[in-house]
Amino acid sequence: QTLVTTNTFSADFSAPVSTITTPLDGTSPEALPQVVGTAADVGASGMNRVYVAYYRASGTKKWWSSVTKDWTLNDAPSPPAPNVDAAYWVQASTNNLTPVSWFTTGASTPTFISGVNYQVVVVAEDKGLNRESVPSAVNGRNRIQFTFTQPQPRSLIQGPANNAHFTPAAVLINGTANDPTDWLEMRIKDVTAADSHLAWDPTPITGGW
Repeated sequence: QTLVTTNTFSADFSAPVSTITTPLDGTSPEALPQVVGTAADVGASGMNRVYVAYYRASGTKKWWSSVTKDWTLNDAPSPPAPNVDAAYWVQASTNNLTPVSWFTTGASTPTFISGVNYQVVVVAEDKGLNRESVPSAVNGRNRIQFTFTQPQPRSLIQGPANNAHFTPAAVLINGTANDPTDWLEMRIKDVTAADSHLAWDPTPITGGW
């Protein structure tokens, strides 16, 4: 009598594909609380991990170290693979969607300086341990370059609402500004007469319309 035991398995010899969606290549973000993207497995095993590396591409060119949390790793066209030197890489947070969404934030991202060019490099790994090749140049997909930019000052009038009607004593002018350390100017105009707009002068005693 011959006993036969069978197991079913899937072979996966294809590396997954990762994409960076925030920031986009060639952009100049004013804030970057997260680096975000997707990854999809081409084979049957499913996604395992996503690794992210950061490169300072202007000034003193360096790779960011996940150990020292600073730009301390020597300049090179591309970082070594995650299994060769893990200091170049952070492991992104992932979910179980298809494709997998991933992100890095907080201690897993550098402090970006205005006016400096940076690159983000991503490689994905599936459960069969097939790993995406590390790109040696910007390709707009899993290696992108951006210029971090100082936020432009912006103000917003919250009250009174546009075209609202009030008695003088009931008017409260308020709003917001994205940089409260800078000064803010406000100008009030009387536009009742279409051909003769008047601006308010707040100078004590001599001021007025």
